[in-house]
Amino acid sequence: MSVFATMAETQALMFLYLLVGAILSRGGYVREEGREGMIALLIRVVMPCSVLSPFLSGIAPEHLSEGAMAMAISAAYCLGSWGIGNLLWRREPAGRREVLIFSTMLPNLGNAGLPINSLVFGAPGVFYTSMQMTSSTVIAWTAGPAIYGRRGKPAEILRAVLLNPNVVAVFLGFFFILTGLRLPGIVTRAVSGFAGMTAPLSMALIGAALSQVHVKELLRADLLLLCAVRLAVLPVAAMVIMRLLGVPETLLRVSTVLVAMPVANYTAIQAEMYGGDHHLASAIIFLTTLLSLVTVPMITLLF
Repeated sequence: MSVFATMAETQALMFLYLLVGAILSRGGYVREEGREGMIALLIRVVMPCSVLSPFLSGIAPEHLSEGAMAMAISAAYCLGSWGIGNLLWRREPAGRREVLIFSTMLPNLGNAGLPINSLVFGAPGVFYTSMQMTSSTVIAWTAGPAIYGRRGKPAEILRAVLLNPNVVAVFLGFFFILTGLRLPGIVTRAVSGFAGMTAPLSMALIGAALSQVHVKELLRADLLLLCAVRLAVLPVAAMVIMRLLGVPETLLRVSTVLVAMPVANYTAIQAEMYGGDHHLASAIIFLTTLLSLVTVPMITLLF
């Protein structure tokens, strides 16, 4: 099966998960207090297990150099898209401008990119995505506050990064690779079992959140421009640059898919934390998530 066919099938599956979450939310079965508990399960257990799982399945130490390359790709992309965002949104009013810049910078690597690359590319997809998530997490909690004009204390920023469950999972993975130690088989199976929950749980939760967004908030010229840049222009540009630089093919494909992901949930979280337009952020997340179900398979045709 071609990458396009696999990706189209995967995105159709993602849509079904998303639809189930939306239906449950609209029917009143997923309430705010219950949703908070499921988010905690996803962030603190399920996603870290998904990140840790490929390390336990036998990634060779020589692959660590490719992992470092994946982190560098993520950092370079964020830096370049930050510059593009500043140019595109410089005339927007404060509050909106910061949200639009942040949305241009950070794709949803965890809730969207991780389950998709896991299903399409297997263990290498999870490994490369995990590396890029580590880089993206550092950028989100350092550059993010700066974009909103906040200069967090270095100790607080460092703590937020190092205690992020996905970053902790990467550190544990490195530990097992470098030491050669192995977890008991039953623990490895438990990690794998939780990892298998990533796609349905994350997309159902996104669907539950998106079901509350009003359609009228989406029909704005700046949102449509952002979607075109975020979901089409940047992924194609990134793929061309990586091919010119000779990036290994699997890493190139995984990275291109990640760049093509919808806007990160960090956008709404930090907008609310730092006084940005968090309603705009929610609308952006909704629209890019919905459109990415179509645009991501189309991007893979270029492979």
